[in-house]
Amino acid sequence: MPNLNELMPLSEAARRVPGERTVSAISVWRWTTEGLRAPDGSRVKLAAYRCGKRLCTTEADMVAFFAAAGGQTPALAATGNVTNA
Repeated sequence: MPNLNELMPLSEAARRVPGERTVSAISVWRWTTEGLRAPDGSRVKLAAYRCGKRLCTTEADMVAFFAAAGGQTPALAATGNVTNA
């Protein structure tokens, strides 16, 4: 389990995903349960941790997820503002 200061709710994780389109918290939740298909055909899931009644993840887990799912590591927005790498 990561440090409690590193955890963020899935809604915050959704705001930090870079790109021109916004991502919903439901999409991030789906990444934790169903995952995405990687270029090699395998399924990659975003790591999530139970924080009371909420699911949380970390920025490091998101970077690893995107790297495994698409072979790229996007620059995640620190405050929810989108930045592209």
